[in-house]
Amino acid sequence: MRFIHSLSGIVAAIFISVIAMMGAYLSVGPVIDQFSVASTTDLSVADIAGIANKKIHGVERIERKASGEILVHAFTQDGAITSILDPRTNELMTQATHSKFTGFVTELHRSLFLGDLGRGLTGLSAFLLILITYSGLVMLAKRMGGWSKIFGAARGSKSQRQHIDIARLTMVGFSISALTGLYMSLATFGIIAEPSDVVLPFPEDVAIGETMPVAEMKSLAAVPISDLRELTFPYPDDPTDVFTLNSDQGEGFIDQVTGEIIAFQPSSLTSKIYETVYLLHTGRGGVVAAILSFILGASALAIPFLSLTGIVIWWRRRKHTPRTQPNAHLPIADTILLVGSEGSTTWGFASTLHKALAAQGKKVHTSAMNELMQEHLEAKNIFILTSTYGDGIAPASANKFLKKLENMEIAHCGKFAILGFGDKQFSNFCGFAETVEKQLRHKNAEFFHPLAKINQQSPQTFRDWGQQIGQIVNCDLVLEHVPARPKTNKIALQKVVVRSQELDEQTAILRFNLLQNHFGFDKRMSKFEAGDLIGIIPPKSDVPRYYSIASSSYDGFIEICVKRHKLGLCSNYLLNLNEGDKIDYFIKENNSFKPVASDTPLVMIGAGTGIAPLAGFARGNVKNRPAYLFWGGRNPNTDFLYKDTLVDLTKHQKLSDTYLAFSRITDRQYVQDKLKSEAELLKELISEGAQILVCGGPEMALGVRTTIDGIISQIGESATSLQQQKRYLEDVY
Repeated sequence: MRFIHSLSGIVAAIFISVIAMMGAYLSVGPVIDQFSVASTTDLSVADIAGIANKKIHGVERIERKASGEILVHAFTQDGAITSILDPRTNELMTQATHSKFTGFVTELHRSLFLGDLGRGLTGLSAFLLILITYSGLVMLAKRMGGWSKIFGAARGSKSQRQHIDIARLTMVGFSISALTGLYMSLATFGIIAEPSDVVLPFPEDVAIGETMPVAEMKSLAAVPISDLRELTFPYPDDPTDVFTLNSDQGEGFIDQVTGEIIAFQPSSLTSKIYETVYLLHTGRGGVVAAILSFILGASALAIPFLSLTGIVIWWRRRKHTPRTQPNAHLPIADTILLVGSEGSTTWGFASTLHKALAAQGKKVHTSAMNELMQEHLEAKNIFILTSTYGDGIAPASANKFLKKLENMEIAHCGKFAILGFGDKQFSNFCGFAETVEKQLRHKNAEFFHPLAKINQQSPQTFRDWGQQIGQIVNCDLVLEHVPARPKTNKIALQKVVVRSQELDEQTAILRFNLLQNHFGFDKRMSKFEAGDLIGIIPPKSDVPRYYSIASSSYDGFIEICVKRHKLGLCSNYLLNLNEGDKIDYFIKENNSFKPVASDTPLVMIGAGTGIAPLAGFARGNVKNRPAYLFWGGRNPNTDFLYKDTLVDLTKHQKLSDTYLAFSRITDRQYVQDKLKSEAELLKELISEGAQILVCGGPEMALGVRTTIDGIISQIGESATSLQQQKRYLEDVY
């Protein structure tokens, strides 16, 4: 599905974008026409025909355009003329000359100035747009964890989120345009039934005598002008000729003597379908149609943007997909790496593992999980590295793996080790890796290492896992996974807000300037929010270290809280900075850990430096929603760095209350103890729809989850159930 979506999108991007922009321009025309064309809702065809007969001699036919404009065609002494009838004034006006530019755009939109070839290309473009839209819809449902979650908060890079959000907003509109455009194109080439009726036979018997004034004909008086398409007058001085009426209801002949309908043929179903499609596509057919056309045109404007972001996403995925090291031939490989990846990240880890194993003399062969064959399973050791797409779904390069595995013989095969990559913000963390393990165990596969999981692509966890694997396979396996160095800017330290009094594990709040001077001009950095991450690359390293930001771009500074680690390259670097020193940095959005926009209560729980983003969330609480902070530190006299900030936030009602626990004082407490003492408050807040955000180390996060489960189980909830509702978010480091 991804291949179909990407290929059709790239091939059609230019054509679709051009046609869409031209269509958007043309969609404005029907709306303008509704303001410029006179209303004729109270008039009948007889009224209009009578007015035209009085104003001009030699009327041949009266035509009502789809826009509502009434044209009177006549043959006079000066030749054939066409006038516009204004029913408000009963005046005839010279027909306006249509804009040459509009004509140019119309022809470009319809045929690209290539005649039938161009019409075929526009039809093909419409088909590709439909294909792109619905393949993208299927992919989105998988990404979001099912059709019921399709309108949930989008995740991924900025380009991916923008692509998803704009597509969800506009896909109905441009899908209608594409479907109707394709139908009209198919009708043009006769691939589907054309909107033509069987020709109505000309009447043989007509009345002979004095002709009735057209304004007095009851048959025409019964037809509102809004239903008229065309009324053709009898040929002058021919008593056997008749009026030909073409309306929304069908085609008929009217006797010019009696004024009665003497033959009538209703519009066929094919014609009605085509007319409906035409109305939807062009907006030519009244106020409602014009407004709908404008909405569809506005939706079409999203197509160039979606094409651009789609190409950017495709190019980045392609660019960042690592080239696997030269593989050992499958029959002689003693080590197999099977990779399941939605993008390129897992391939990067697999490439690092491949290099390390090959350096230790292993004959390594790496393949996508979808390429599974029986030969892969005959190696001594088989590694499966897989991410999880959405909420437990197989990633793109592994979505055929389980089906292939069903037909494989596992007995007498090699031994397995599975490494899952995922995000703990999803309730089904590493769910696909768990499914693979379960399937293998069901087939009685042997494992030389239990299932391991890596949260948010942690290089440290990967390195630790490698050490364990090295001991098992009897080699010194050092997995130093270094992603490509991201593009960075420089930012200067403004000041150290406060430092703790501890020496070995000193903690400090650092602020960096928001404005940087470039060639004499101040350049404001990209917008960011509290909870986003600042990636900092210390000297002599290409590996970024991430710190949660305790401020937003609206605060005028970047603030982080840093704790010194004895061997921490980045923490020691940052805590030794002087004011004015510059660092290499970049901003990484962290939308998986943000308060939802709501008036419901907010419960923030953290320990140590985990207070930083929570304080930032409180700073951004401009609507003063109920917000409660639970925080655990060591000693209020040494590491309570945010004391003044919390006092100020409480004073301005951005924090409703604060509950503090300190573990290195006489009456020691942990943050879990504070949660237990406020159990009734927590149950009340959860019942009111509160969202819980937890930030800190893994042990603290586990303890908090266990405590929360014990408290809210009494009201039928759990941390997991809240997590599924996006009401329990963790940022664990």
